[in-house]
Formats: sequence, C-alpha cells, structure tokens
Amino acid sequence: MSQRNRQFAYVRDKAAKSEHLGTVWPVFRDFEIEEGAEHYAIVYAPHKPPEPPKPKQPGAWQRIPTNLLFEDLNLEREYAPLRDEPDLFLKFASLAREGFITEDEGLKVMLDWVKSYGVLGLEGVDRSAGISLRWREGRRESLYGFVRAVRRAAWCLALYEAATAPDGPNADALKKHQAEGDTLEEKQEWALKVAGNHVDDQLIEECYPKLYREVLAKTDETVGFAQGWGFHSLLGAMYLQMAWLMSEGSNAPRCKGPGCHRIIRIGDLEQPAVDPGLKRNARGKYRTRKDKVFCSRNCKNKWRYHYVLKRSLVPRGA
Repeated sequence: MSQRNRQFAYVRDKAAKSEHLGTVWPVFRDFEIEEGAEHYAIVYAPHKPPEPPKPKQPGAWQRIPTNLLFEDLNLEREYAPLRDEPDLFLKFASLAREGFITEDEGLKVMLDWVKSYGVLGLEGVDRSAGISLRWREGRRESLYGFVRAVRRAAWCLALYEAATAPDGPNADALKKHQAEGDTLEEKQEWALKVAGNHVDDQLIEECYPKLYREVLAKTDETVGFAQGWGFHSLLGAMYLQMAWLMSEGSNAPRCKGPGCHRIIRIGDLEQPAVDPGLKRNARGKYRTRKDKVFCSRNCKNKWRYHYVLKRSLVPRGA
C-alpha cells in the first residue's frame, strides 16, 4: 500500500466514528420545472417561508421574527449521508439502465431520488448568483447531469467489481466495459487504474479534509482532535463511500447469485441514535440490511432454482 493510501486509510478509520460523519445534506418535499430550461430539464425546490403573524391592528408595522426569514416549509429533513446511508453509492449506481430512456422516464427516476436523498449538488447547476463558491444549495438538479453521473458511477463500480471478483477477474464483464490489455491480468490492472483515477478525481473536486474537536459532553472541554471528511455535494459524499470501499480491498460482501459478483454492501456502521427532533416516518429509504445476500430478486430466484429446485428434481438413487 502506498504512503498516500495508508494516510487515506488512517483518516477513513478515524472518520468511522459516528460523530465524525455528521456533515448533513438537505432533502426537500416539492420540486418544480425551472423556467427557461429548454435543452434539458432542470428541477428546483422552491423556498416556502411560513406565513408571517398577522398584526394586532390592521395596517400596523410589525417586525417579522428572524427565524421566520430562514425557515423553509419545503424542507423535509436533513440527514448525514456518510453516517445514515453508508451504501448510498451502491443505490445510486443501481439506477443505471441499459439502452435509451425517455425524458419522462429519466425525470421520474430523478425526482424519486431527489425527494428521498436530495439533489446531487452538481457544480454549475446547484448554485445561485452571489452564493459562496464553497456552498451548494441542495435545491437544483439537472436531468442531463443526473443521468451522466448515474452512468459514470455504475461504470466505475462495474469496473471495480469485475476486476476484484472473488474467483478472479471477470473476463466477460471486463470485455463488456472495453478494458484495455492483451491478457486478463492487463485488463484487470487497467480497470483498477481507471476506476481509481475516476474516484480520485471526484474526491479532489467534491471533498475536503475536516478537523473535528472532540469534547466532553458535560463540560465541553477539549480532549483531542480527529481528522475526518466533509463534502461540497451529495455526489462527493457518495464517492467518499466508494473510496472507502476500494481502500478496504475486495472483502466487501458480494451477491450469492450464480455467476454474480456485484457488491451488495459497503459499510456496517452502527445505526445512530434517533434524533429526538426528527419526525416519525420522515421520508427516506431504508438502509441496506446487514443480512442481505442478493443484489436483486432475479439473482435470488436463480440461486433458488440452482441450489433448491434443481436439486429437488434429481431422481432418488441417481
């Protein structure tokens, strides 16, 4: 392992504490099509401030409380992707579909995602004029950018899965993704290098190291510091998960389906305590179950046919 990889693994392990994964991302309820988006669809979550209190006397001047100026009734929740959804990169990559999809189909998939996990926070899309260069709003999503990001994530994951399959590199999958090289080993090395470079580019663009002060809960006294990670976008948070997966090697749980080598889980972080300020039944998908062993219903059915039904059909005494 290179010096840089050792440093990244050290920071990853330090950041694995739940309190070091708390950078949040917003999720909004309602989205609208942005006016003037002629070439490709852009959706945005409008700001919905609460109604100001009525004045005690008609026409009387009344100061609006400061908290009402910033409150947004369209905000569904805020969550910490690295802590609350450690397998979010896998869920995102799984949105990829073979072949052509219509704009309406793409919009449906995108809106379902942004209403569950938030927009990706793409550079050049999720920012209004005058906003600080370090802050994405979490409100605007481009269909073109979303589809492109899904395909690139699925491609990166597929290369890594094929190159690190438990029974050796998957020749068919590497050929499908046009891995370069004359031998299987050369194609495996090409896939690992390309996937690693892609993840590294995303980390440089979307993520940054972050210093956390560790304190005693009762006195707020400093007991130490720990380095973790922050992100400018939800896309950056998901690529941090992919980077942690890759730095772990090929030990991530794989699908048990016959001939399948897909990764089904990244993290086994403990479920954080429920914030008493959160609403019950707040929108959001369930985390990946730790006992999940198949990537899809199709793989589960294949396994059942191969190991259960097929064997039960063998005549006795054969």
